[in-house]
Amino acid sequence: MKTPSLSRRTSGIDAAFLYLERREIPLNIAAVCIFDGPIPVKEFTAAIASKLHLLPRYRQVVADPPFHLGYPTWEDDPKFDIRNHVIRVRLPAPGWWAR
Repeated sequence: MKTPSLSRRTSGIDAAFLYLERREIPLNIAAVCIFDGPIPVKEFTAAIASKLHLLPRYRQVVADPPFHLGYPTWEDDPKFDIRNHVIRVRLPAPGWWAR
């Protein structure tokens, strides 16, 4: 399958979100998955990693242009490691939340 062609330059709205983001105001998107029972975490992570070639943007980082002239660009992350993005967290027993 052919890798999609992506623009390296961020859009104005994407740059605005990057410039506005602060520790107190995270403007990123995250997900929490709750599974009913145990899952094989290594195999789960490997399955996600095997599909990342279909979404090259997910393996990139934002780089500021020299002297901040222009919008940031997306660059391949040579240190990308899926284990920094798929994190297993367990609830203490009994493993559920009160309603």
